[in-house]
Amino acid sequence: MNKYIPESELAHDVRTDFQVFDKKPVMLLGWPGYRTQPGKSGLGYLETQAEWAHIQGVLFRKLITGGLQTRNPVYLICLSVYGLISASPLALLFVAEPAGRMALMSGLALFAPNILIGLLLLINMTISLFKYNPLENITGD
Repeated sequence: MNKYIPESELAHDVRTDFQVFDKKPVMLLGWPGYRTQPGKSGLGYLETQAEWAHIQGVLFRKLITGGLQTRNPVYLICLSVYGLISASPLALLFVAEPAGRMALMSGLALFAPNILIGLLLLINMTISLFKYNPLENITGD
């Protein structure tokens, strides 16, 4: 190594004695970088699924907290189209007759997760358009 790195900033892996700057990839199953450490092939099914679950959790957390922000027009169009399609069963409640509304309400429980995700996507798209914070950008542009 060319630069001196203080010992407090390094995490030592006992198996391979390699040094990393962050202890999370070494210690936490599912953290990006855990399955691609030296001495691992990166093809472990359990580790791959744990990393996929971690990424999904991060995306859902950003979706709920309003941190899914971008300025890329392609991503904004995709967010708005998918959000409108997912939240479209709500529009049926407003245009249906009173008798039909009751039938829609009974089947609404099936669509509730999709409607919620669609509304959250539309909220995040609106936040991206009006209250854009470049520090919370997910796309790196």
